[in-house]
Amino acid sequence: MVDDAREINSEQATGYQETGKRLRLPGAKRSAAAAVTSARPKAAVTTAEPRIYVRLQDSTDQDILRRLKQTIDEHSGSCEVVLVLGSADNRQIIKLPARMQSSDNALDKLRTIVGSANIKLQ
Repeated sequence: MVDDAREINSEQATGYQETGKRLRLPGAKRSAAAAVTSARPKAAVTTAEPRIYVRLQDSTDQDILRRLKQTIDEHSGSCEVVLVLGSADNRQIIKLPARMQSSDNALDKLRTIVGSANIKLQ
C-alpha cells in the first residue's frame, strides 16, 4: 500500500528534470541475507555432503515405503535422501525432509529393501 501520494498536473510532468538518481526496479531489492549467500565462495558449495538417491519403480508398495522410512529414521544423519519414482521416461524426483547417515551399514539396509542397483550415493 502507498503511504503518501500526490497528484501532479501536465505542466509539472513536462517540466520534470532528472535528479541523477538511479531508478530502482520492483523486485530488484536484495536483502542482506541474499547478498551474503551470493558472496560465498563456490568451493564451500561443492564440498557438500553427498546425496543418497533411492530409485523406486512402483511407488504404491506401502510395505517398501514404510521400511524405507523406518530405515531413514533409524539412521538419521546429515545426508540428503532423494526418491526417484517411476520409469526413466516418466520419473518424479522427491527430496525428502529427513536426512540420514551415508554409512555402509545404513546403505546396506537400503540395498536390502530396494536392491543394490536402486541405491546411489552421489
